[in-house]
Amino acid sequence: YAIMIDAATGTVMSSKQGEVTIYPASMAKIMTVFTAIEHIKDLNRKTTMSHDYYNTLYERDASRAGFEPGEEAVIRDLLYGALLPSGAECCMQLAIEAAGSETAFADLMNQKVQELGLTQTHFVNCTGLHSEEQYSTPKEIGLILQAQSLFASQSN
Repeated sequence: YAIMIDAATGTVMSSKQGEVTIYPASMAKIMTVFTAIEHIKDLNRKTTMSHDYYNTLYERDASRAGFEPGEEAVIRDLLYGALLPSGAECCMQLAIEAAGSETAFADLMNQKVQELGLTQTHFVNCTGLHSEEQYSTPKEIGLILQAQSLFASQSN
């Protein structure tokens, strides 16, 4: 599956099965970071990594960035940790900071999906761990990336 979208116009330049419904896996972390940036005002604020979700992440063999339970971290570092090493613990802490829980955060993610006019995307978690109820298409993931690009250019 692949798609190439012109970020400035949204025009699909090339597509290989871009409309096929897929499980987004770690591509969900793109929406996690996008949503966190919109809902956490001070990205330089420190947070303490919760102990609550680590056992589940270990059991599901989730990728981690290396932050430990009880460790103090800067929100901005968690954003990088979510994207670069695909850190599930970073996503979970961002969800807690932005919405109080992963479930409430998934609701925020889905609100953004609706705002973007996406009809083939639904999130149930912030980590991208597999769920039959979490899906998207390459095209809609591309449109999420385009929206992030536009958001970032307006923020600068």
